[in-house]
Amino acid sequence: MIRINAKIKNKDTDLIKPLQRAEKRADDIIPMVLRGVGFSSKKTLATEIRKQKPGGKSYDKDKRQISRKLSGKRDLLKFLAKYTHYDRPKEISNTHSISIGWVGSGISKRAKGMAKSHQKGFKTPVSDEIRKKLRRMAEDGDVPKKYRQFFFIRDDTKQFETSARPILEPFFEAHREHMRNRFKEYYTIKYNGGKWPNGQGLV
Repeated sequence: MIRINAKIKNKDTDLIKPLQRAEKRADDIIPMVLRGVGFSSKKTLATEIRKQKPGGKSYDKDKRQISRKLSGKRDLLKFLAKYTHYDRPKEISNTHSISIGWVGSGISKRAKGMAKSHQKGFKTPVSDEIRKKLRRMAEDGDVPKKYRQFFFIRDDTKQFETSARPILEPFFEAHREHMRNRFKEYYTIKYNGGKWPNGQGLV
């Protein structure tokens, strides 16, 4: 909460009331500003996930290709990008906060679970069915020639280990200052009665 403190002599109500109104206006504006910053942040996050560069850091191309094929027709990163969101929980003890990522009651447990697994890394059991499927994809030319070698799985391979591919951590590292600047910009605009541009990202 933004609080304005001043020492007023002689109980000058003509001065006190405007100060009280200014303080209340500041508090009323903050939730709106946070929603604006939340939207800008989730928009930038989704864009960078689609580009496979959260925070500007690219994933390994070979791992992206294999992961995409193993997950079937659905592109996992595009799926995660689609469900990025921001959530502003109820104020607690006069404080304000906002969460960004796969948050809020409208986000499915499946999306939240996939986001968590993707960032922590996970293991996929290799069955004979999966082994045959990958071999068939390589032989039928369903994957680029340079990736085909990875689809011929040895018989003694029991599982795939997908390494962690961080999303939120590099994103916040890269954009923390952008968020602060956007908050200051939006607050100033809103306090002066203006409107910020629609659909604006962090950068």
